[in-house]
Amino acid sequence: MNPFNLAGSRARSERGQSIIELALIIPILFVFFFGLLEFTVMFVQSQRVTTLSREVANAAFRDCSSRTGAELNSCLQGIVDQINVGANINNILPSFTAKGRVVASVYDWDLDSNAPRLLSRRGAGSSSQSSKYDENSVDKTVVQNQGVIAIGEIYYNYTAITPITSLLDLVDFPTEFYGVTIY
Repeated sequence: MNPFNLAGSRARSERGQSIIELALIIPILFVFFFGLLEFTVMFVQSQRVTTLSREVANAAFRDCSSRTGAELNSCLQGIVDQINVGANINNILPSFTAKGRVVASVYDWDLDSNAPRLLSRRGAGSSSQSSKYDENSVDKTVVQNQGVIAIGEIYYNYTAITPITSLLDLVDFPTEFYGVTIY
């Protein structure tokens, strides 16, 4: 028996084993990589939705809360239009005008009915006037203490960028991000 021949046979066997191990590990690495990429994009877009809702509420409170009637409506519409177009142009949220909507609302405290009163609500984007807030769902103590509040809402329909969502049907990926800020 030639010891050199046996060593060559063992080296070929180990090389074949390494190739099989690599073939088994590569799909797992791809799933991990695409999952990490998808999660990162979802996290960044979720943060952008939150930031835009803050901007809407801040601008509505700062620029519009002291106005009334048509002036208030015009001011709020200008803000939501600016955010709607700006989010798309600056690529803050891709295809925002087609996949998202902005809603800005201003409430005050009605002394006659002793309840919050919607002064104006304006929106832009798909089904732009719908809001998760109305006179019954806003915090009455906040409106009463502040006198006037502004609510900024952003809805964004998320579309996955990697094929990972179709591979992992067990994981429930979000399809819509929602951000709200109350000033």
